[in-house]
Amino acid sequence: MVGPNQYGDFFSLFAFCFLFQVLLDLGIQNYNITEMSQNSSTPAKHFAYRLGAKLSLSLLYSLVIVIMASVVAYETKFWRLLPWIIGIQIFQSISIFLRSHFSINKLYSWDSLLSILDKLLMIIWLGSLIYIQRENIDILDFAKVFFWSNVISCGVILLLLINRLEIVGLSFSWNYTKDLLRKSFPFALVFLLMTLYTRMDAFMLERLLDDDSYNAGVYAAGFRIYDAVNMIGYLFATLLLPMFSAIIGRAKALSQLVNTGFQMISFIAVTVALICIGFKEEIMTLVYTDTNTAYYNSFAWLSGSFVFVCMGYIFGTLITAGRDLRVFNMILLSGIFVNWTCNLFLIPKMGAEGAALATFITQCCVGMAQIFLAFSLFSLSIRWKEMAKPILHIILLACIIFISRKYLALNWMYLVSIVAILSLIISFIIGQVHFAQWKKIILGRDMKK
Repeated sequence: MVGPNQYGDFFSLFAFCFLFQVLLDLGIQNYNITEMSQNSSTPAKHFAYRLGAKLSLSLLYSLVIVIMASVVAYETKFWRLLPWIIGIQIFQSISIFLRSHFSINKLYSWDSLLSILDKLLMIIWLGSLIYIQRENIDILDFAKVFFWSNVISCGVILLLLINRLEIVGLSFSWNYTKDLLRKSFPFALVFLLMTLYTRMDAFMLERLLDDDSYNAGVYAAGFRIYDAVNMIGYLFATLLLPMFSAIIGRAKALSQLVNTGFQMISFIAVTVALICIGFKEEIMTLVYTDTNTAYYNSFAWLSGSFVFVCMGYIFGTLITAGRDLRVFNMILLSGIFVNWTCNLFLIPKMGAEGAALATFITQCCVGMAQIFLAFSLFSLSIRWKEMAKPILHIILLACIIFISRKYLALNWMYLVSIVAILSLIISFIIGQVHFAQWKKIILGRDMKK
């Protein structure tokens, strides 16, 4: 059997190529959503050409991967895995493209359900395979299951798309594809810059410290949890982008939607961040066997930055919906400089904690800049009472966590449950949580004219 380290270079190749493909996909997807949400005739008119462009770019991607793999001259065992990995990435890309048409047409519940279909199929299929074969599973079996789960998921999405929206077709135009790539470039650049300033910390830890990558591992331990939790904010962004795009010219409706989205995400972000900070030792000890103060402090700074990341998911999404991304990209470029500068000074002194602190400072600066830019571009009305609610929530919840840890002799998991319930109650009392407004957003009713 092939050892895990023998796949290192192989997956490094795919990590680089897949990153490029993902950035391009996200750029095209966000451009499609903003344009089609603002122009109801666009989906039926351009779907066929965009699907053709998507497939042609996927074929080009496959060709590049095969050429690069040939140059590297991988062994036979890697070539057996190669087509399955390429197929997984292509069908995931197509799935994202197809699903975006449900959110554009206000079918948000369908989009949410279909987004987990491939993962659900893989878990059930692979779980059954492991139960039956037990010790005879290798990475090739995993790749095959993942591939066919994506194929089935794509097929289901396509059938539903044909049945509900009736806009499916396939055409190709090289001129149209070039024009699509040109218009999508600013959107792809947003994701590229965001990726750079959020991922350079681990790279700089390895380069600035001669410690056998120990601090990079400490930082990565907390970052994995932080990155997983960030999916909450990303889901909000994908939900709100078509809504913002559809009402971009209606100031009153836009302000109302921004305020509702802000209250929703701030409630979740504050609750998650403060629980992670207040119970940092217990959470890290639960996930990892060998931890120390550096693990806890690094994770705490990353958890704090989650609040500002979530603010960016609201206001950055609004700026993206406006489609004028020049200043936005300048802010993100500045974020790279801030992150690089902070890491340069903090990592040699504080190691992993310094990198986490640099992330917190960067996300704070970028998040606040996005808020000011959004208010400036769209003339949003500032409701100081609404802006004060998250601050009050932070103060009250921090006090509850402190008191509960000091005076309640309960298992920490019970304490977390109590804190989460009290957080919801506080948010309801101070008016931060409005279930009726949340329901309107989920159902897309705020988009109706």
